[in-house]
Formats: sequence, C-alpha cells, structure tokens
Amino acid sequence: MKSFDQQVADWARTKPADEAYTYTNSCGCALHNFLTETGYPVRHVYAWHWEDLSGNVHWFDGGKMWGPLASALIDEPRTFGALADRLSA
Repeated sequence: MKSFDQQVADWARTKPADEAYTYTNSCGCALHNFLTETGYPVRHVYAWHWEDLSGNVHWFDGGKMWGPLASALIDEPRTFGALADRLSA
C-alpha cells in the first residue's frame, strides 16, 4: 500500500501541473480536495491533521507540526505539479 504522502502526490499528478492551489483555505486547500475527491469523509483540515465527519482526528506526518507533508503543502510554488514533485523527492 502506498504511503499517504505518495497517495497525495499521485492525486496531485491528476491535476494540471501549473494549476495553483490555496494553502490557507482549510476547507478548499489541496489536502481537503484530495481527501474529498478520494472518498475520505472529511469535515476540516488543519496544519497537521484532519477531522472526519464523526469528529475523529487523523494525524499525518506522525503528528509533527511541520513534517514532510505539511512542508510540501506550504512551500512555493503552490502548484499541483510542484506539490507532486516535492512529495516524490
């Protein structure tokens, strides 16, 4: 099974590489869109975890404040192609 980061990278590659995403809109950011489009029952995304529709918290990056996924999402340029490249490096 692919890691969560690799799943996000694979999903980002399905988007136009030069399409920009917003990091600061927690209900419309790249990670929220990934979770929604791939069937996760997401309510809200935070800097290092997301909350499902039942209120359960799911940590990514092992709960680290600025782990690899969070860093890849916040780094610029904020395009889907660049995000996929950062997650696959």
